[in-house]
Amino acid sequence: MRQTHVGDPRQSASSPNLSTMQISNEKEYTQDDSQEEKIRTPLRSLRRRLGGHLVRNKVRKSPETASSLFHVDEDSSYELPSQLELSGGALSSPSDSEREWKSPRKLSEDDFYRRQGVAQLIRSRSLSTLNAFQAARQANRKAVNDFSKVMKSVKTFTKKEFQVAKAEATQFISSPHLLFEPLKLSLALLFPFLVPFAFVPWLKLVLYFMFLFFWYIVLVLIFASEVAMRPPWYRPGDMKNGLSMIGLPDYWQGICHDPKYDLGLDFENVEFSNSKNKTLRGWFIPAKESKRCMVVCVHGAGRDRRAFLRHAAMLHAANFDVLLFDLSEHGLSDGSGRGFAFGVREKYDVIAAARFLRERKSAECVVLMGTSAGASSAILAAALMPSMVDAVIAENPFTRATDLFCYHLDLLLRNYLPKDSYHVARRLFFLVASRVLLFRIGQGFRDYGPVDAAKDIVCPILVLHGTSDEIVPIEHGRRIFEAAPEPKAFYEAKDAVHCALFDKDPDKYQSVVMGFLRQNLPSCFEEH
Repeated sequence: MRQTHVGDPRQSASSPNLSTMQISNEKEYTQDDSQEEKIRTPLRSLRRRLGGHLVRNKVRKSPETASSLFHVDEDSSYELPSQLELSGGALSSPSDSEREWKSPRKLSEDDFYRRQGVAQLIRSRSLSTLNAFQAARQANRKAVNDFSKVMKSVKTFTKKEFQVAKAEATQFISSPHLLFEPLKLSLALLFPFLVPFAFVPWLKLVLYFMFLFFWYIVLVLIFASEVAMRPPWYRPGDMKNGLSMIGLPDYWQGICHDPKYDLGLDFENVEFSNSKNKTLRGWFIPAKESKRCMVVCVHGAGRDRRAFLRHAAMLHAANFDVLLFDLSEHGLSDGSGRGFAFGVREKYDVIAAARFLRERKSAECVVLMGTSAGASSAILAAALMPSMVDAVIAENPFTRATDLFCYHLDLLLRNYLPKDSYHVARRLFFLVASRVLLFRIGQGFRDYGPVDAAKDIVCPILVLHGTSDEIVPIEHGRRIFEAAPEPKAFYEAKDAVHCALFDKDPDKYQSVVMGFLRQNLPSCFEEH
């Protein structure tokens, strides 16, 4: 039996030689069936144990030979069990659990492939579960990231809107209006309630309520005139802190410091007095080759000398001396914060500036260049002192203070007033409103404005206005142009907003202004 396994490694316990020996041994015995079963049991156990021993020594099923049940790899070493192992416990009778095993052939084929299929199924199900968990984790992470982005954008938008609202509220509340002067406001509100103590009859009570009604209307109009005279962007500076840097318009393009810092132009600080002995302060920018032709730049309501700072380079390049100054109650000039008077007081400041250039800078030609309320002040000054002015450039001027005031009141109260422009209540309301404004700016009851003064101008005038101006409609500029005598010119800037004509199209603006000056003041462009 040992010689058979050594000579042919491919043979096993179930080989033909072992089977033949088993058959011969079975024939030698003639016991009964029970004794024969006792003899066969050790042989079966021996064959089973030998097969397990072969498996442990790298015996595999041969895919090549169907007649042989086991195959030993050529690179593996094989050792037969020793006599001690055979006689000991290694190849002894199987236990009860071992008797329940099936044959080696069924274990290696059916059970092996079944277990392999189950393992593959488990692996596939595990991979699917892991993939599902990974996809769910990625979806959850993406949802969290998207939600975080949405919350971050909402938080940023809310914070930005809150900051804008807070800045606007701070800017409006800090403006010197009657509404935010507690003592005056309290007296104005409580005064009507003290009057009824003097009246007892019902007729007098009716009169009292009528008085109360008109009192609060006038009070509202006074507040509206306060806003008109001191708009939210009205920020007078002081000599200690300098010009205010709060609420500067975007169309200034950041040019809001001084000529040297922003434009590289040399300048000098100047001071002069107006007819009310108030000191006006500004910057004087001399030309490289002065021809004694000078331009006085007049800013609008609530602004200061920096409103024309971005225009200074254009004028300086044309050899014009430029004076930028602050009107009274504005910038660094003297004032008590009374605001703007729609040209009633400011025209004297413009005349003082022209006289300063004539007397102290030896100007031979003076051009007044203003924007918005500054343009209207320049027109009023040119009509009042024609000998001081040689030309006027008026950018988006208004016709009259009452016209502009009632225009904005109409925008605010359009849904509360009768639609008919000739309605009695409507006309009465605007009449009272205009008279309140005239009284407050010191003009009395005479409704006189730039459109009336334009008829008395004797110098050339250029009127410029933007079609998208929502503060002063373009009809105001057209009416002033029509009222002014020749020589005159009108420039309509397409889609330009209030006080931003230069920024809409600088080249066109420069060509229009310089063309007007060259045509009407040729001496300022002659070569010396």
